[in-house]
Amino acid sequence: MIDLFGPVSRACRIHVPPDQRKGIAIVGAGVIVDVAHLPAYRRGGLRIIGITDLDHDRARAVAERQTRGAEDVGGIGHVRLTSRG
Repeated sequence: MIDLFGPVSRACRIHVPPDQRKGIAIVGAGVIVDVAHLPAYRRGGLRIIGITDLDHDRARAVAERQTRGAEDVGGIGHVRLTSRG
């Protein structure tokens, strides 16, 4: 099922004028973010500056996977979220 998102991600055309681009931080490191949103943002020339998830290990894994081999990215930061009772 997840294989269905790759073609959709590749078909996205995001255009933000360079002078209006801001860093993007993502809340939630689920599969759709990993295989569709982040690759589409990168192809659009947008800079991902952070990702977080209640599952800290998942946020770290997505950040590392998405920056592997990316020459235009200095790395995606990740932070730990905690819930308050």
